Amino acid sequence: AVVLEGVEIISNLLVRYDIYTTLYLRDQAKATDEMRRCMVELYISVLSFLAKARRFYQRTNASECYFYWT
Repeated sequence: AVVLEGVEIISNLLVRYDIYTTLYLRDQAKATDEMRRCMVELYISVLSFLAKARRFYQRTNASECYFYWT
């Protein structure tokens, strides 16, 4: 259940940050560069989590799943 909640949170975040990207990353200011860098780091973390969630749900034994999260 916790993994599914994480996937839901991420899906909401992605929509929100897509709006932020549209609104705030049009300029070429230095702050915009920093925000781009932070967005890339966020997306890397999101993709890593989603990959782990996918592997988690592909496993058949809950004890085997534990090793994917540690």
